[in-house]
Amino acid sequence: MADEEGDADRGLALLEEAVELDTAFAMAWRKIAVLLGNEQREPARRIAAAATAYRHRNRLTEMERLVTEGYYFTFGPGPDRERSLAAYEQLLQLDSNHTAALNNAGNIHMQLGNFERAEELYRLVSRVPRTFGGAFTNLMNAQIRNRRPAAALDSTVAAFRARFPGSNDLWEASWKAAWAAGDFDRADSISRAASQSARTTRQQLTGAFLSSGVADLRGRPAEGLRFTTNATELTNRAQRTTAARLTFALDSAYYAALFDEDREATRQFLVRGEARAPMAEIPPVERPWTNYARMAAVIGDPALARRALTGFEADQIGLAADPEARRGFFQAHVALAEGRWDEAIPLLHEADRRRVMGDRYALNLIGRAHDQAGRPDSALAYLQRYVDTPDPEPWEDSQWLPRTHRRLGELYEAKGDTEQAIAHYARFVNLWRDAEPKFQPQVREVSQRLERLRAGRG
Repeated sequence: MADEEGDADRGLALLEEAVELDTAFAMAWRKIAVLLGNEQREPARRIAAAATAYRHRNRLTEMERLVTEGYYFTFGPGPDRERSLAAYEQLLQLDSNHTAALNNAGNIHMQLGNFERAEELYRLVSRVPRTFGGAFTNLMNAQIRNRRPAAALDSTVAAFRARFPGSNDLWEASWKAAWAAGDFDRADSISRAASQSARTTRQQLTGAFLSSGVADLRGRPAEGLRFTTNATELTNRAQRTTAARLTFALDSAYYAALFDEDREATRQFLVRGEARAPMAEIPPVERPWTNYARMAAVIGDPALARRALTGFEADQIGLAADPEARRGFFQAHVALAEGRWDEAIPLLHEADRRRVMGDRYALNLIGRAHDQAGRPDSALAYLQRYVDTPDPEPWEDSQWLPRTHRRLGELYEAKGDTEQAIAHYARFVNLWRDAEPKFQPQVREVSQRLERLRAGRG
């Protein structure tokens, strides 16, 4: 979710020149943090900039102070969503058209799962005189979560185009509309074109990442990894940090874990990556403990999961909006990696309730834990909710949607619900019909089940 619009490279240079002349220039420090956040760059630097702005807030006007406090309590070293939201709401009492207050309050409501309120705020910010392109894509995110029809999304794309006909980010709105409609071929075409004809680094990166998501969804992880590697190379050229160098290993480890389910290969990618990019040289806030926890749960690696938990407690717990709930997230992944399903499930429920993990990720993990624990009815309920919950981003679906449809087909078939089994098997086959050769045996097996069920129904 974009916070405010800006050209990061040029903007950062100008703003840092300004703060060198006046270190009390709090609004410049806040804008540096915003630009870094929009570019998804250097979290440690972003936090430091937000903290510097906050320290100098007493020299600001009341409106500037409130916007600085709102940002600090969202992205600073001590996040507090309630205090952040209170600052933005107070700011809106002073200026009901304040772009940052409307948009960033919408972002917080999205994090809290208040999608209706988020949509209302994004719609308001898209109509104020000083709006920005991200307001429209943020609005589409909320519309998708609220299950708005395709016509509503198309209307938002048209409004974005009318307001900013030359925007470099217009294509993202079109991509979201295609993704939400399940038109993955069109979404893929849009993101590939955006990456290949990019006018900005951000456009090139976003296009590559979205293309990788579609490739993964369609069972083509080798292609997805190529897109991801290209994006990582761009990031390394722009940032040249140890954390960025480690990302190459994380990319390969992720694919080895998720698509090959190869524990040893995953471990070796991480070992070699850390040899080239030692964890000790990475700022604590940038250490990828969440990625490690997620991979550990997939491949059943208790040592990796415990390392992620220990790393989080040492490096990042003080930066969490809800430290104990976030610790529970990591503890749940240790339990999953160790096969302690009944211990993992309540931890996942609590982390989800307190909004420290994505709701669809939680539904998927809870369903799989019930499945492993031998409770097919509970597994079916949670996995069905996962596939029925729309998502404006491809990350969870690219990893799990096809295999979840396959598992749901198996669960429904076991229950004797032929219609539902056919529906889910068909979705799996449709998603992976052009998958890589190594996955085609799975496609053929499910296709045969599908033919048998259809013949039996007839």
